[in-house]
Amino acid sequence: MNAVITNYSTDVSKSVKSPSSSDDQQVKIICPVIRGAVHEQHLHVDDSGKTSISNLKRVMESFGMLRQLAYVAVFANRVVDIFPNLFFSKFYPQKMREGLIKHSCDSGILSTGIYSEEKLKALAGYAHNGIFTKAGFDRAVQNRKEEQKGTWIGAALSRLEFSIILSTFGTIDDNGNKIITIEAVQKLYQ
Repeated sequence: MNAVITNYSTDVSKSVKSPSSSDDQQVKIICPVIRGAVHEQHLHVDDSGKTSISNLKRVMESFGMLRQLAYVAVFANRVVDIFPNLFFSKFYPQKMREGLIKHSCDSGILSTGIYSEEKLKALAGYAHNGIFTKAGFDRAVQNRKEEQKGTWIGAALSRLEFSIILSTFGTIDDNGNKIITIEAVQKLYQ
């Protein structure tokens, strides 16, 4: 029987300690879904700074996502970490921007691990009446691709990220379309 996470919060301000950091130095997890899961203690980060892929698969499934998407996290760290990540089925959630899935065309809201209000406002420009739809997210990705001279793979990964946010945290409007408010997106990233 699969556990279902029902008390997920969009409060993703939780940081995790880097294994080599002092108590006052915190490293932010840049993925809002993983940050929230760590904060709500659905994902455990061990003393070495890693979390298990099997636990991430369970969390993703509870959100209605494909369990197999969790394996993308193996490639989220540095190239030298990939084989140990595969062998031990773990990864460093706080080092996701050091790996192969770092890509162009994303919102940039958490690229440095620090929330950027300016980047959120730029993304909000693609919402209509305070509401994001798939079409709005697609326009944002296309614009970022053109601005950054980004790659098609970067655009595809960004579309995937936004579709996960929309399908996981969004609601259905009166016309049957998946939507999410600017405020809900902001809570995910803050």
